[in-house]
Amino acid sequence: MSRLYGDHSGANLAAHIVPILRDWGIDDRIGYFITDNEAANGTAINHILGAIESTYKKADRPRPWVRCLPHTLNLVAQAFMLGHDPELFEANVQGAELTNNMTELQNLW
Repeated sequence: MSRLYGDHSGANLAAHIVPILRDWGIDDRIGYFITDNEAANGTAINHILGAIESTYKKADRPRPWVRCLPHTLNLVAQAFMLGHDPELFEANVQGAELTNNMTELQNLW
């Protein structure tokens, strides 16, 4: 792999990934991309497919992006357990723990 310089934008990620795919000789064998749900990954996939379009035989189908199931399950579990604002929940729990407020901890959970 190559070291990533600059930001983690989709275009920058693709600029580093495409040469590796070509160097390994697999740019014409791309099936699916498996990543987490970060939007920059979707942008990177679009840039990668655009760069290898001449060798990508299935370019007319929808973007082959599979979201990582464990990551998705983790997000679902956090939303179920911690609500819509996990950071606020964590801060409230830490505050209750610091003050040893068991009633507040029970109410939070």
